[in-house]
Amino acid sequence: MDLLHSVHIPHLTKRHLTHIGICSTMASGTWTVPQAAPQYGQGMYCAANYTGELTDGIKEEMAHYQELGRERFSEVSYDEIRKIEQKRNSYAEEAYNNIFAEKLKDIPEDERKAIECLATERSQRTDEQKRDLKSFMKGKNDDEYEVAMDNLLDKLGDIKLEAQSEKNRIMQMNYKEFADAFGIDYGGKAYSYIETMTLDPSAKIITFSDIKKQFDEYSDSHSYEAIRETAKQSIFSDMGVSKQDVKKYTQMLDGYEHTTTAKQKQRYDTVREELGFTTKEVGEIYNKIIGRYNELQKNTITNIGSYAAMRGYDVINAEGHGQSGSYTVILNRTKCIFRRDKK
Repeated sequence: MDLLHSVHIPHLTKRHLTHIGICSTMASGTWTVPQAAPQYGQGMYCAANYTGELTDGIKEEMAHYQELGRERFSEVSYDEIRKIEQKRNSYAEEAYNNIFAEKLKDIPEDERKAIECLATERSQRTDEQKRDLKSFMKGKNDDEYEVAMDNLLDKLGDIKLEAQSEKNRIMQMNYKEFADAFGIDYGGKAYSYIETMTLDPSAKIITFSDIKKQFDEYSDSHSYEAIRETAKQSIFSDMGVSKQDVKKYTQMLDGYEHTTTAKQKQRYDTVREELGFTTKEVGEIYNKIIGRYNELQKNTITNIGSYAAMRGYDVINAEGHGQSGSYTVILNRTKCIFRRDKK
């Protein structure tokens, strides 16, 4: 085997005896995730030591993945990949809408219409939807209203969670998995050679269990509720709202967003007038918060690999995977030392 790069070959420590799958690259300082990149038959394996000797476990895996490469993975054009990506996005959105609609069928009509109103952004609600929600809440006192609203929001949340779960399942498929699952032609031809590689000792490595723990904590702090609260506090800060008035401003905005009964409107108007705002001005504040939320949400990381890359890790080690005892996801290819086998 010939070295592809001229490198100093130091002693190989146990942590570098890994089976490698390339899942992302870094180019010009920007992280990208080429999900359609071939995972079997090329760029897949690591030498067990720097002389190129392979362990029996890695040899078994090489034979296994080479066979999978012949059966499953193929070279496809950029245009073909984009078409598959568009189909995957469309199928995922359709799955979300189908589950949402199916779950609503089991709910009484008046309650279903009220939920549909709450599921629609306030600024996009039709007059008919507003009448449906008001009709459902008609005749309820304040306590009954709050209980009914909580029940509606709980049911809406459960439906959204189930629909989003199925959407996420489809979106998390790589292109080949999606094509196989939905009977879409993937095209191309299989690769006929492999590369063996190992990691530069300077590579920053983290185990999957450790990065998952960090990512779960990050996700909790970047939930919808947390980001919405951050957006609200950010706009309040821009407006110069004092700490003493934050509660009143929050009550005013909650009233603007959720008021339907006369008593609630009276309480909302009392707080609004006390703070010196017109309803139009309150609406402008509300829209600013939504805008700030959208800005913050766009920068929220939803993929564990992207999160690891953001934290500066070069690879994720999935301990105990496969015959060789370790599977390593490469986030930074510059930390790989490549050797090439003969075809």
